[in-house]
Amino acid sequence: MKVRTRAAPLWLAVTAIGVSFPTHAEDISGTRVFQARCAACHALDEHRWGPALRGVVGRPVANQPGYDYSRALKSARFQWTEELLDRWLQNPAALVPGARMRAHFSDAKERDAVIAYLKAQGGVAERAVTPVAGGS
Repeated sequence: MKVRTRAAPLWLAVTAIGVSFPTHAEDISGTRVFQARCAACHALDEHRWGPALRGVVGRPVANQPGYDYSRALKSARFQWTEELLDRWLQNPAALVPGARMRAHFSDAKERDAVIAYLKAQGGVAERAVTPVAGGS
């Protein structure tokens, strides 16, 4: 019986160029999640459509100088804990009705990864600049 090996050239090509496919056992990279899901609107050290996020864990909500937060976030009174960030990323409008952020993460592992990434960044935004009109 002859075994067909049509997949062998594809496998060799994929391994030769270093493409890897994640498995369930692999950890999700917070850096990758941030780049893929957050970086279009946020940066660590400057305001974009959303506020700068360096130091967000432990920071009072809506307190970055130079960012035009929504009325809903300005009136909220809490500090960003890991638990509240998890709730925020899952459904911003449920945590703060009237918030402008529409993006959400349904995958708990992605939320955990990006929260861990943001927590590891610590500190305060180095140079928060005026955002693009709109904001969160």
